[in-house]
Amino acid sequence: MYIATLRLKGFKSFGRTCEFAFSPGLTALVGPNGSGKSNVLDALRFVLGDSSSVRLRISRLSDLMFQGSPSVPPAKSAEVALDLTDGVRSCRLRREVDGEGSALYLDGRRIRLKELEEAKREWRLEGDRFAFIGQGEVMEVIQQSPALRRNHLEVLFGIDLYRRRREGAMSKLDAVLEEVMRIEALTVELKRRKDEIAPGVELAKKAKDIEVRLEEARKFLYWRLRRDLELQLERLLKEDEDVQYRLHKRLLWARLWEKALAKLEEEQKKISERSNRLAGELSDLEEAMGSLRRKLEASSFSYRMAREKSCRVEADCREAYDRHRKLLEEKERLADEMEGARCVLGELEGKLSRLREEERLREAERDEKRRRKKELLSEKADLELEREKAMSRLRTLGRLAAEESRLAGELLRKLKSLELDEELSRESLEIAKKNLEGAIDAHGDAYALCQTLGVKVQGLRKRVAELEAMEDELHESSDSGYPSPVRHVISAVRLGRLKANPKPVVEAFSCPERLSVALGAYLGGRQFWLLVEDLEEAQRCIEQLKANNAGRATFFPKERARPRAPKEIERRDGIIGWAKDLVEIEPFWRGPLEELLGDLLIVTDYEVGAALVREGARFPIVTLEGEVFQPSGAVSGGRGREAKAIEVHNALLKVKNELTSSRKALDEERARLKAAEEKEAALAAKKEEAERLFEERQAALSQLEAAKGTFCAELTRLSEAECARKAEMRELGSLVMSASTRLKVISEELAGLQETEAPSALKELEGAYGLAAERARSCEAIHARVASELTDAERRLRRLEEETARSQRVQEEEKAKLKEIGLEWKRLRERCIALQKAIEASDEMLASINRKVVSARRKAEAAEKEKEMLARSLQSIEERKGSAERELERLVDLWEGSFPYSEADAANVAEPAEVLRRSALELEEELRSFGDVDYGVLSEDNSLSQRISYLGLELKDVMDGKRELEELIRLTDRQAGDVFKGALKKIDVRFDELFRLLLGGGEAHLRLEEGVSLWDAGVEVICRPPGKRAQHLSQLSGGERSLSAIAFLLAAMDEADAPLAVLDEVDASLDEVNVRRFADLLCEYAKKIQLIIMTHRRVTMEGADVIYGVTLSEPGLSQVVGVQLEEWV
Repeated sequence: MYIATLRLKGFKSFGRTCEFAFSPGLTALVGPNGSGKSNVLDALRFVLGDSSSVRLRISRLSDLMFQGSPSVPPAKSAEVALDLTDGVRSCRLRREVDGEGSALYLDGRRIRLKELEEAKREWRLEGDRFAFIGQGEVMEVIQQSPALRRNHLEVLFGIDLYRRRREGAMSKLDAVLEEVMRIEALTVELKRRKDEIAPGVELAKKAKDIEVRLEEARKFLYWRLRRDLELQLERLLKEDEDVQYRLHKRLLWARLWEKALAKLEEEQKKISERSNRLAGELSDLEEAMGSLRRKLEASSFSYRMAREKSCRVEADCREAYDRHRKLLEEKERLADEMEGARCVLGELEGKLSRLREEERLREAERDEKRRRKKELLSEKADLELEREKAMSRLRTLGRLAAEESRLAGELLRKLKSLELDEELSRESLEIAKKNLEGAIDAHGDAYALCQTLGVKVQGLRKRVAELEAMEDELHESSDSGYPSPVRHVISAVRLGRLKANPKPVVEAFSCPERLSVALGAYLGGRQFWLLVEDLEEAQRCIEQLKANNAGRATFFPKERARPRAPKEIERRDGIIGWAKDLVEIEPFWRGPLEELLGDLLIVTDYEVGAALVREGARFPIVTLEGEVFQPSGAVSGGRGREAKAIEVHNALLKVKNELTSSRKALDEERARLKAAEEKEAALAAKKEEAERLFEERQAALSQLEAAKGTFCAELTRLSEAECARKAEMRELGSLVMSASTRLKVISEELAGLQETEAPSALKELEGAYGLAAERARSCEAIHARVASELTDAERRLRRLEEETARSQRVQEEEKAKLKEIGLEWKRLRERCIALQKAIEASDEMLASINRKVVSARRKAEAAEKEKEMLARSLQSIEERKGSAERELERLVDLWEGSFPYSEADAANVAEPAEVLRRSALELEEELRSFGDVDYGVLSEDNSLSQRISYLGLELKDVMDGKRELEELIRLTDRQAGDVFKGALKKIDVRFDELFRLLLGGGEAHLRLEEGVSLWDAGVEVICRPPGKRAQHLSQLSGGERSLSAIAFLLAAMDEADAPLAVLDEVDASLDEVNVRRFADLLCEYAKKIQLIIMTHRRVTMEGADVIYGVTLSEPGLSQVVGVQLEEWV
């Protein structure tokens, strides 16, 4: 049988699909470290059902999925497929994992792990019959203790099955011994209890006799009381009939007076309604008069307002007439002024025309003078222009000289500033350089911290994985330590086949380590009792056991728990305390645990416990070494395995706590690592910023140096331009002097050609003419405005006349309304006086009726009082009758069921009720004198007798089972010893042969440790290399140890008849000579079994039938490549 192909898809670093076709002989996988070769070994382990996080080198199942690379996204699932063949038949195993879990498939059919084990057994791959030796496992073999090496060989030889069978039998035997002790102790307790309740049983019998007599007395008392009550009811019925007759007569008279009163009240009501109607009408009239009064006031107000408005309008009319008259006068005055202004304007026009003719003649003389003056002015302008050009050039040259002088000064200042900036830039460059060096150092420290934290996180992750593995092992150990019925019930609950939630007693509490032995010894088999909520849940669990023929288990319903309280004892040396105070109990199961441990006292040693028992302690006591003092007097002790389950449970809790703290520490370290990575990224950015700043400062310094050279060249150019400019300014100065002399001569001649001023009369006349024209226009504008105002005044006067007429009409209308309202007021006043007289007459009639009503009401009330008196008498009779009926009903309800009433028998009871009551009280007093009598002791005594008989039969069955278990243990010891010794002898011979072959001589043997039992004896490895004395494996040199460990592993593989082996860099520590021997040995093995080896050694590769290269095509992504042996270095 061999592995034909292995196909990986999305598994760990194999992001793409990769397929390996393995040779039936030797296949080598080569590649650099970290390329993913060991992931092939992990894939083989995974597809063959291994889920150990330690062996698979993961912290969680999702780590098996490809995590992504720069070009390939993360995988959502991982798949490993394995093809097995033996030349005739073949099968395909496939296992895949995704976010929801993993699934196994055999030839395309989904299977469970149990079915996988069957398939592996069919292909000779069960247990450790195939050898997977990973990196570091050779060193583990070297460092193994003899006991661990023994365990490894037991699994290899199948002896672990015998060990588990023996441990199971021992556990059952311990449980049987505990059961024997329990039955014996329980029998003693039951007998002691039977003796304890004997006095109570006797007392209960006496009390029972008195109870019979008391029942007889109560029966006669009931009959007598019932007969007396029946006679009393007959008398009350007669009284009731008489009172009802008298009450009927009084009711008739009361009805007659009520009718008369009702008639008077009806008449009273009519008169009251008439008075109310008249009063309402009077009120309406008064309201109408009030309304008229308000109308009168409103009309008077309107009339006054109309008169006032009419007066105001008349005043406005008078004012409007005055305004109109004044405007007419103003209009006539303005017309006269306009006519005078027009006459003045005509006179001024004639004078102005004469003055203008005289001015034309004088203008011709002035034109000649202007011509000459123009010539002189033209010459003067040319000279001034030439002089101005020269002066402008001089000013320009002066400004240019000043500008260049200023520019030269600025250049000098800038040059000095540049020299200062250059010096500062050099200093800044030095600072930037130091900052850059500091940023590089800080980034290096942060990067180193990230690396350190990464290593720490990796270590914590590994520790968490180890703790999870330990937790799994402890869970397995805990479950395997339970009796098989308990394991069956727990498994059924976990698989959902049983609707219950049982809890083993050992898991319902935790205790300090030093108390494990004591509590285990005291509880014994009870620590495997299953705690349930009620009897129905216990029944469901028992039915499950019966249905599957899984044995018997003890269940403890919570509802049946009777917590026991500890007794008061004196504190002394040696007393540790009450068990319930020393253990931590789950709150839900406190009741059952307090019944089991409530009155258990824990002491340090046997002497303290014995002293307490001698002092009369009536509660269980246990010592730290496991001696148990039962209340019955029995004492148990010695060595046993009772504490194993408690120790495993405590260890499991400890591992869980450590796992929780480790996970918390891992999360904290991850957070620190994340913070450190963020800090490192920030420092990297800071370093880049410092590099950028350094480069900028360098560039700035270069620019300053270039600018300095430019400024120096510009200063040289300005100096040369200054010399040329001074020569030009001297020439321009001579030109300006000659032009100034000629201009002086021209100015003198122009002074003689000055024009005489024109006479001012024309201008004065033109001004007077303009003023007269303006005055005429002003008069016209004022005249137009006054005409407009006059029109407005006339319109306002017409509007006021219309408003005056309207006010007079309103006054007439309001005067007519006032007259009409006065007439209406007079009519209403007369009607009001008539209504008041009618109301007074109605009030007199109402007073008379009221007197009659009062008289009739007094007589009706008297009749009502007599009726109420008779009603109260009747009610009293009814109450006494009801009381007697209730008393009779109470007696019937209380005693009729116990003592059926017979009228004939009751008539024969001669004693009065009081005599019978005293007799019953005397018997009750006698019964009370016995105190609290526990009648349950009668049934308890009977039950105790039956249970003692049943326990005797149960003890016989348990003793038979004990003898069977002891015989099974002896048979298991004999068979396991024969198998182990025979297999150890064979592997020892093969180990010696391989040792000689690999080391070129010497000898090596496997020996059992001496001085211990067969089951506890470890396996020691004794080796004698060539030329040396015999030594233990750990005392050899490094190479010798590696070769010895390889020889041991290969020998074990031979004995297990392994069909294949996978070796991961087991030749890494061998020198060239030993590698050659190892490679030759592999070639020999490859003829018998399939070998797959991961190696870096060329010698090992040379013997391979097939070589695969594994490399990283990019970070995080492995790929398989072809390899030429001659190219591999």
